[in-house]
Amino acid sequence: MQGLSSKIGTWIGMASAVMIMIGCCFKAFHLQGAAFVFVAGMALFCFGFIPVLAVGLFKNGRGVLALGSVFSSALILGALFKVMHWPYANFLISWSVSLILFGVLPLHFIKTFRTPPRDAYAEEVKQRDVFLGILLVAFFATWYLLLDLSRTPSPYSLPL
Repeated sequence: MQGLSSKIGTWIGMASAVMIMIGCCFKAFHLQGAAFVFVAGMALFCFGFIPVLAVGLFKNGRGVLALGSVFSSALILGALFKVMHWPYANFLISWSVSLILFGVLPLHFIKTFRTPPRDAYAEEVKQRDVFLGILLVAFFATWYLLLDLSRTPSPYSLPL
């Protein structure tokens, strides 16, 4: 991956993915230690792998993807909160899906269409980026439809 240039980031990503898979399997079979392994894997992914990825993407001039990865991390944390029955899960999920759908993806399309094709950014790469954006819009729009926005707390009602 272009944004992930360090080996430590790759190892953190692989370790967190394995921990998440093991935690999911343990949770499916109701084995002991499932919650610990799952939470540890998700925490390592969201607070270890995603920051390394975002910094690498920012350094390579792919700020929109870095921003998208940060909001995707919030979405993943919302899913973790939902699975563990912790509070504010609906808040994290609804706001991260909304920000990705109505903030990051329009920025992605604006950047894609305003960047002229050149040697480093060939027409095929531009078509791939447009196709990826269309898939992501369809995915997040469908997820947005599944949200019950009437039950989502306002950011002004959070006790800080």
